Amino acid sequence: MALRALLMPLGIKRLFSSTYARAVGTIEPFSRESGLEIHVREGLHEQTIVHLATDDFMAVWKRSWDDYDYALPGCETNREAQMRIVSAIQGVISECKDDVFALCSHGAVISLFLNTLDADVGREYAESLRNPDVIRMVVDGPTVMWDRSYELPGIGDVATGYPR
Repeated sequence: MALRALLMPLGIKRLFSSTYARAVGTIEPFSRESGLEIHVREGLHEQTIVHLATDDFMAVWKRSWDDYDYALPGCETNREAQMRIVSAIQGVISECKDDVFALCSHGAVISLFLNTLDADVGREYAESLRNPDVIRMVVDGPTVMWDRSYELPGIGDVATGYPR
C-alpha cells in the first residue's frame, strides 16, 4: 500500500490501532516495513450507529450529530463514543511520553475527538475525511493541539473519499 511509503519519513516510533480488521489492515504494511508492533486498543473502535444495514442510515447519522445523546437501542451515542475515544487517546498519549506515534482509528470517532479541541467540528467534517486520512496532533504536556494546516505530502494521491 502506498500509505506505508508516505508514513516512513515521519519518525513514528509506536503504532496503535482500533480492533477492527480494516483499521489494522490499513496500518499493517507500514508496521511490517518499519518493524513496529501494532498495539490494538479497544477504545479506538468505530462507533456503532446502527446494528443492521438500513435505508435510513443517513437520517440516524445526521440526528446523532445534532443530538449527542441520541442513539438507536443498543447503539452508542456520540457523547458516549466521544468520551471513549478521548479516554483511549489520553491513554496512548500517557503511554508514549515524547515518542512520535501513529493512531489508526475511524472517521466518526476521530471527528468526535477533534470536536473536543474545536467545537465547530461536526458531521460535515466527519463526512469530509478521506480514506485513509492523516491528521497531525502535537502533544505538549497535558495539551493536545490539532495542526489543521498539515497535510501529509502525497496523501491526496492514495486517499479516496467516502461514498455517500
